[in-house]
Amino acid sequence: MRTASTLLAVLLTASCLPAVAQVSQTSVRVVDEARLPIIGATVELFRQGPNRDSAVALQVTDADGVATWPDLSPAPDVARVRYVGYAVQRVDLTGVRPWSSGAGVIRLQPAQELLASAVVRAVRAKSDDPFTFQNISGDSLAGANPGQDIPFLLRRTPGAVYTSDAGTGIGYTGIRIRGADATRVNVTINGVPLNDSESHGVYWVNMPDFVSSTSSLQLQRGVGGSTYGAGAFGANLNLVTNAPSTRPSLTAEVGGGSFGTARAMLRANTGESAAGLSAEGRLSYIRSDGFVDRASSKLGSAYLGTSWAISDTRRLQFIGWTGKEVTYQSWFGIPESYARDKALRTYNPAGGRSDGSFYDDQTDNYRQSHGQLLYSEALSDKLLLQLTGHYTKGRGYYEEWRNNQRFGNYYVGPGFDTMRTDLIRRKWLDNDFYGGIATVIGQLSPKLSTTFSAGYSRYRGDHFGTVPEVANPELAGAARGNYYDNSATKDDVNGFAKANYQVTPRGLLYVDLQLRHVRYDATFAADDANAKANGRNTFFNPKLGYTQQLVDMPGASERAPTDLYVSAAVGQREPNRNDFQDAPQGVSPEAEKLYNLEAGLRSSSRQRLSYEIGGYYMLYEDQLVLTGAINEVGEAIRVNTDDSYRAGIEMSAAYQFAESNDGAHGSAWRIDANLALSRNRIARFEERVDNFETGAQDIIIREDVPIAFSPAVVTNLGVTYTFVGAYDSRFAMALWGSAVGKQYVDNSGSDIAELPAYGRIDLELRFTPATRPRTLFTLQVQNLTNGHPITNGYSYRYNSPGYDPRADDPYSLRENGDTYLYKGVYPQAGIQVMAGARITIGGQ
Repeated sequence: MRTASTLLAVLLTASCLPAVAQVSQTSVRVVDEARLPIIGATVELFRQGPNRDSAVALQVTDADGVATWPDLSPAPDVARVRYVGYAVQRVDLTGVRPWSSGAGVIRLQPAQELLASAVVRAVRAKSDDPFTFQNISGDSLAGANPGQDIPFLLRRTPGAVYTSDAGTGIGYTGIRIRGADATRVNVTINGVPLNDSESHGVYWVNMPDFVSSTSSLQLQRGVGGSTYGAGAFGANLNLVTNAPSTRPSLTAEVGGGSFGTARAMLRANTGESAAGLSAEGRLSYIRSDGFVDRASSKLGSAYLGTSWAISDTRRLQFIGWTGKEVTYQSWFGIPESYARDKALRTYNPAGGRSDGSFYDDQTDNYRQSHGQLLYSEALSDKLLLQLTGHYTKGRGYYEEWRNNQRFGNYYVGPGFDTMRTDLIRRKWLDNDFYGGIATVIGQLSPKLSTTFSAGYSRYRGDHFGTVPEVANPELAGAARGNYYDNSATKDDVNGFAKANYQVTPRGLLYVDLQLRHVRYDATFAADDANAKANGRNTFFNPKLGYTQQLVDMPGASERAPTDLYVSAAVGQREPNRNDFQDAPQGVSPEAEKLYNLEAGLRSSSRQRLSYEIGGYYMLYEDQLVLTGAINEVGEAIRVNTDDSYRAGIEMSAAYQFAESNDGAHGSAWRIDANLALSRNRIARFEERVDNFETGAQDIIIREDVPIAFSPAVVTNLGVTYTFVGAYDSRFAMALWGSAVGKQYVDNSGSDIAELPAYGRIDLELRFTPATRPRTLFTLQVQNLTNGHPITNGYSYRYNSPGYDPRADDPYSLRENGDTYLYKGVYPQAGIQVMAGARITIGGQ
């Protein structure tokens, strides 16, 4: 059965709720989105009158989620269902065929899903959609949050590999899913796109501690359903901010640990007033020295969420947050040989002066602020409308010391081309991103639900550079104004329609059609190979899938709903700014296209066992693959390749052992495991290699080689023990082991381009004493084996006939003959100890 797609309606099964009948009894079953029974839900039945509804009966659901009444005649007209944490559901029974003695089914929607309402439901997969996805609650994230970024918190999801420039999970972090990097993971918050319009990346460093304002997230692997922003080529990640609180509360949290890490958070909720007003505010501060030398981070953020329940059918919300980051640059990695040397493992070349000292302010400085205004209205019991407006403002720079620079590269003047000086330069970005989204969700019949959504956004970015200081006093007065001034504009028009149709009592057909048009115009600095970009792309992305429910609704037994699903999807996306800027002169990057097949079997149960096993095949046309090289700010350079693919199997399971309970105390064990196996290949790749003798480029043909940064094996295993003591005191201990197979920094498959396989073990402890106010203490010992895994790297291959550079350059490795590989790697911290305490006053 499908979930009703309106705020006030729910789906009934084909034999569902009645209108009239003379039967021995009447019954309904109340279930959640996973089709599992809800115990203790209140079900009220009403008959409609000319002035007001009259109550007929009230019942509470039993252990099977069922509420039962004797014969009711005449039949009631309306059913209303309430349960804590779920939206109140009102069901119109008029015209529905007579009740049978078997239970009709009402599926409730979690209340937090209604916060961002239609837009969130438009881009999120529902429990029986034919995609591979995972839902994670905000409570689960918050309980494992020592201040590290969301990529770190998602590291145990199937096929995910995280990395951190500073080595600690704080500062610049990233995640790859199925080998796809952050530019291919589409991220939305309350349905609004977060990915940077030009780079397509997501910079979590600009949103420190955002997980403290997140009620839930969903991670869809593969193309997934249609959404906003750049198309997903690895995953869709959707976050929902906290739902309005019904009761006032105050939460304070402090923590700290290894490498000078410290975190403080204060959050307050007003509760909902009689006028339907509520608000939540949060302040957070995080600092860390980093594992890498001078890789410090100072991060601050603030969040405000307000809600006004204008009426039972209308709601207005404003959600805003801002983040400020100052991080010392650790973009450049170290030679692989340094990573094996304890004394050199933390070396950071950033900020190096010619006299051997380091510049103190080699920092990245950026502030980003977001605002969202959401209006929701139930147009009827079958239609829900939402209008969303959004605005994002970003402004900042990175500052760096440059040795022995030719001044003519910065300013034009007599003799400047021959004059050299040390100097400090700043590269600025000042941008605005704004737009609107309109969404209508409808339950057009008991078998058909639809979603129609359309949006427009515009991005405007100014890139410019300044020189605040030069070492040569003769040139100090000449460094005025901007030494480059570039701009970029991007318009994105996006619309999609989705439909779910129940073709059989247990079979669901999914159709999703998306049309997206992108226009991008940009200019680049004069010393770039290309002076400008003019991109025009129109994409049609169809998706089709089918889900078959194999096991009936759970009744008295512990049987869980089991779904078999299959889907085919097309995804397309435009090149990003760096693809235009870093392309070889005269070469224009092409848009990418992906054909994605997904199939799987999934089952879930609150009782004992849940599992999912799925397979996928992702065939690319003109995929932009990494050459192995990076640009001056550590971002990877990519080129199109004709034919490449990813294929794999992902398995996950959780088993909850039977609880041991003596009446006053209880304990339980749980095992979680997942395994991702994949093959990621490029059929043919032309690698262009600089020849230092001829000044031209040589071409190396690579055939049937692995795609860079795509390990064939990623696995996680966790064992959790929970003990519940007197007065609901709780203790939990979890031991997690993770392993990532070997991967390559480029597409050569060469041994010297390999990043070795690695593993890690983490221990997590949580304790909630039997005290008031509520208090939680956490302790995490990360990477117990104290290894230093290399999670990221880069390379640059070149030919150097007659000269071996290895004696002078520790980054260079000989591949064969006169071909060398310049290789940098990013080792992660060894053992880390993180502790925290959280106290909450009020609330539920």
